[in-house]
Amino acid sequence: MPPKNKGKSKKPAKARSPVLINGLTKDELSKEQMEEHAAQLREELEREREERNYFQLERDKMFGFMETTQRKLEDLKAELKIVNKEIEEDERRHQTEIKVYKQKVKHVLCEHQNVISGLSADAVVLAEAMQKEQQQLEAEIHLEQEAIAADMQDVESEQLAWEIELVCATHQLLNTAPLKAATFETAFVLNLSKNTMKN
Repeated sequence: MPPKNKGKSKKPAKARSPVLINGLTKDELSKEQMEEHAAQLREELEREREERNYFQLERDKMFGFMETTQRKLEDLKAELKIVNKEIEEDERRHQTEIKVYKQKVKHVLCEHQNVISGLSADAVVLAEAMQKEQQQLEAEIHLEQEAIAADMQDVESEQLAWEIELVCATHQLLNTAPLKAATFETAFVLNLSKNTMKN
């Protein structure tokens, strides 16, 4: 069921206030005053049109400047994006180069360590070989010294035997000689003994 229409109160139309021109109504103005006022209105209208044209030109300039600035901003954003991309690529390439450099350094250090280890092992082997050779030389010298000592003992034994034979032969020769010859023999034997002890 539709709502009931309430009675609408009719408001009386407001009376329009008369337009005042220089403090006077239209009916109170003379023809000359009306023409003068019309001329003023035309001048104001012309001024308003000029101002409107000026502001439109300024607005167009501003819009043009805004569009130019917007295009430049977009271009700068695009350039900045390219630069950022190049920076990222450079950083990535730099990190890769650093990684490769570290690997090379690690490889060189490893090779250096291997060389040092090899040289150390060679030095140990060489030292052992030199020590062994020195021991062999010392053993050979000791054997040679022992052989020389044995030879010297043999020579001394042979010399002593020869001297004894010589003394015996001399004794036999001097067996019939006087006491002076016996004294000479004793002195000769003592002298030979001293020489043998010195040797």
